[in-house]
Amino acid sequence: MKTYQPRTLINGYKLGKEYSGQKIVAVPHRFFDSTGKVLVRHDNSKMIVEANKALKKSEPFEDKYGRGIYWLYYFTWQGKPGPVALTLPL
Repeated sequence: MKTYQPRTLINGYKLGKEYSGQKIVAVPHRFFDSTGKVLVRHDNSKMIVEANKALKKSEPFEDKYGRGIYWLYYFTWQGKPGPVALTLPL
């Protein structure tokens, strides 16, 4: 599982009226691996998102440097405070 750290959260109204009042996190497609899960960390909070669960919206964007198209997946931010502890299998 990869870790993604966004700079800021998005106000929901920027995606549409139905999302107003919500904080949204946008996760790039390249952070999803074969498990389909990503650990998102923002301001001492964390959240695990899955590619097909709780997905609000997805959109393709043209890369500003002409390298092709990339996808962003939008999820409602439901981060839980606390340190992020990762365990390694023995």
